[in-house]
Amino acid sequence: MKNFIRIFSLLIIICFSIISFNCDFKKPVAPQWDVQLNLPLVNRPYSIDSLINKNPELFQINAQNGLVSYSYSQRIISDSVGEKLNIKPEQPNPLSIDAGSIPYRDFKLITYVHNPGIPSGIIPPGNLPPFSVTLPSTDQFDYLEFDSGRVKLNMFNYSPITIEFTSPITFIDGENNTFIFDIGTIAPFTQKSSEISLENKRLTMPLKLDTAYARTPGSSGVVTMPDSILKVELNFSTLKINSARAKIPPTEIFRINNSKLVIDTSAYPSKLKIARFKKGALSLKIINDFDVAAEVRFQLPQFLNRITRQNFDLNRIIARKDSFQININLPDYEFNSPYPTDTVYFNASIRQLGSEDDTTAFRIFKATDKLIARIIISPPPDNEFVLSYVEGIIKPTVIDFDTTLNIKLGELPDKFKFDSLKLPDSRFNFVLSCPNIPLRFAGNILLADSAIYRISIPQTTLNANTSTTVQISGNELVSSLTNYILRNKNLPESYNVNTNFLINPDYTSGSISSSDKVNGNVILDLPLNVGIKKGFFRDTLLVGDEKDDNGNKVDIDSTFLDRVQNGAVNFNLNNRIPIGLKLLIILLDKERRFIQYLPATGPVLVNPAQIGGDGFSTDAVQSKISINMNKNDIDNFNRAKYAVVELEINSLPSAPSVKIRNTDFIQVRVFSSFNYRFRNDD
Repeated sequence: MKNFIRIFSLLIIICFSIISFNCDFKKPVAPQWDVQLNLPLVNRPYSIDSLINKNPELFQINAQNGLVSYSYSQRIISDSVGEKLNIKPEQPNPLSIDAGSIPYRDFKLITYVHNPGIPSGIIPPGNLPPFSVTLPSTDQFDYLEFDSGRVKLNMFNYSPITIEFTSPITFIDGENNTFIFDIGTIAPFTQKSSEISLENKRLTMPLKLDTAYARTPGSSGVVTMPDSILKVELNFSTLKINSARAKIPPTEIFRINNSKLVIDTSAYPSKLKIARFKKGALSLKIINDFDVAAEVRFQLPQFLNRITRQNFDLNRIIARKDSFQININLPDYEFNSPYPTDTVYFNASIRQLGSEDDTTAFRIFKATDKLIARIIISPPPDNEFVLSYVEGIIKPTVIDFDTTLNIKLGELPDKFKFDSLKLPDSRFNFVLSCPNIPLRFAGNILLADSAIYRISIPQTTLNANTSTTVQISGNELVSSLTNYILRNKNLPESYNVNTNFLINPDYTSGSISSSDKVNGNVILDLPLNVGIKKGFFRDTLLVGDEKDDNGNKVDIDSTFLDRVQNGAVNFNLNNRIPIGLKLLIILLDKERRFIQYLPATGPVLVNPAQIGGDGFSTDAVQSKISINMNKNDIDNFNRAKYAVVELEINSLPSAPSVKIRNTDFIQVRVFSSFNYRFRNDD
């Protein structure tokens, strides 16, 4: 059979050759045939997964169901909680300590009355010669002014006769102050005494016994009169003086124990058991107005030196008419109490050292002399103590905390626009850890720093030493977000978090240090359970840059398209996105100026994916549409350099919100088909 075919073919060729040599032909006509050419305009999938892969840091995928969430997390750290821990002590009034009346030692002034001229022998009754005597001077005082005390006059009769004083015994001092005693009769060789009060009396040396008048009943026989007939003795006892120019005896004039200084005057004061200070000082200033040196002791039993662990104990001698100041730097000390307290206890004593050892001069003393002590809380003007560590009951203290979340949206603002977008599962999560004491947390979130879009952060207590998640979701958040999008046609790119923390809201015991901070993360989570209206996704492609189904580019000379008279644009769409879609191709020239829509009549309606009861798509659905192109359409296509793929996105009435998986996609295949009658001479 094969041989037959070969022979038959050869005969035909020979016959045609013979005919060709013997026949006359007309001008030859080239053969022609029709060719259909398909040019890919768009041939690519638009998948949720590809969007995620371009911005992996912006999305989270639920491992169980594939639900995509836009998620942005930002680390937040508050200012140091301890920086806000301060206490405002009560500023004590200056303590003015009057010397007051002070004890003065007992002393005696003694002198003798010499015989005024009474002869020995028989003494007849009658008046004795008057006499006076000056008491000896003393090196102990110039004058004394008594607050209280007694002076007792003892008179010893050394003579053998009875002496009867006919008038009181009067002593007159250097300022004519008088001291009057009633002695009466003194028997021979006996003593008689009289005592008076010194209250409010002043004694200025010298002191003398004024002229004394006496008589005697005489002697019963011959007597011998001694040289001194009387001994005069003034005994000063139980003395307290208000004023003096004297050698001042040392005296403790002031002592207090467990006196109180309130260290926090707020309504709910901090009560400290252990406290260390970051800032603050106490100054103790003492002004000694005395004419003698003073010894001052000041103790703060609750304050321990952090190095020596010794209680604060100041003992200092301040010279006469001098002052002294010591600054107590609180960071050098630790407050330590057996129980929480808002009170500092202190002990103080003042002793004026007197001038008994002064051999050169008397000192002046007055009861109104002062020693002024001031406890100064510093530094001004706040007069506060800043704490670095506290253990005890810490007063409720508010800490304001503001931060801004600058959201990253990646390519979304450029490629994705919408009129309205509802995200019913939107939420903020605050994952916060607080230090060793509870906090109460509340505040607001402002979308794009606008009070119009305010979302309340509910008041929440954060327990000590734990991590707490505070979730903000529901109508207020969804409504604010929806309204913002409705007005601004995009998601907000910043969220201002304005919060405050109330330290120790329940006024309980705990501890906290200056380095303690509230820290954690604030997370914006937008699960793509969406309802959308008039959303638009746009992607710009270079015409001729797409590949066919085999992965090859199709190059067509523009002169070829000039000869094409008709054609069609074919839409082949495979959709697994559970939302209503419309597809439109926009042709642009090289200057990106509008040329034409494809189709010219408006967008192609894309069949939506089937939606299951859980809100997810169940399977992809195909749409195939072919639109004829006339010569004008083809010429416009030939001029186009860019093709914009525009997908209009709308929620379906039957599914106002649907859930988007990472595996959802729409495969867009748009091919232009051109019919061309090809001639062999082309």
